[in-house]
Amino acid sequence: RFEGVAVKLRSRLETVRIVIRTGHRQARSTFGQVTGELICSQVEQLSEKLKAMRGAEGMTEAHEARIAGKRLRYLMEPLLRRVPSVKSLVSRLKRLQDNLGDLHDTQVLTQEVASSLVTLEGLVPPPRALPGLRLLRSLAQESSDASLSAFRTNWSAGKAARFLSRADDVGRALQQSDHSPPARLGPQPMVGNNGAGRHSGSRVLSVG
Repeated sequence: RFEGVAVKLRSRLETVRIVIRTGHRQARSTFGQVTGELICSQVEQLSEKLKAMRGAEGMTEAHEARIAGKRLRYLMEPLLRRVPSVKSLVSRLKRLQDNLGDLHDTQVLTQEVASSLVTLEGLVPPPRALPGLRLLRSLAQESSDASLSAFRTNWSAGKAARFLSRADDVGRALQQSDHSPPARLGPQPMVGNNGAGRHSGSRVLSVG
C-alpha cells in the first residue's frame, strides 16, 4: 500500500530546495559620508558652545567649548592626508583647545585661591601664607585675563563664523563623495516542477 507512495517521495526528496529572500540591497554609507555627517553635526555643537562662551565666559562654558572643539578636531584628523584644507582647520582647533584649557585651569585656580583667602583672612592672627596666596590669586587672574583676551581676539563672532563655514563645507563635501550606490542583485531564476525558468526576487539553492 505504501510502496507506491514511498517511490514517489524518494524521487521528490532527492533534491532539497532552500529559498532565501534577498530583496533589493540598500546602498550603504561610506566612511567619508558618515564622517561628513558627524563633522557637520559637531560644527553645530561647537557653534552653540562658542556663542555661550562669548555670552558668559565662565568655567562651565569654557570647558564645554573646549570639549566640542576637541571632538571636531578628532573627527578631522584622520582626513589630514586626503583633504588638504583640513590641516589649517585642525591646527586652529588645537590652538583653541590649548587656549580654553589654559583659561579653564586658571579660572579654577583663581576660584580655589579666592575661597581659601575668604577662610584664612578671618583668622587672628592672620596666617603667614596670606601674602603668598594673594600674590598667587593676582597672578592666576592675570593669566586668566590673558587667555580670555586671546580667545576674544581669535574667536570673535566674525572669525568663528568663517572657520565654522569652512569646517561645514568639508563635512558637506564628504557627504556628497562616493555617492553612487553599489550594484544591486537582479532577479534570480527559480526552476519549477516543469523545468521552466521563472524570475523572482528570491535566490534558490539546490542541494542534491
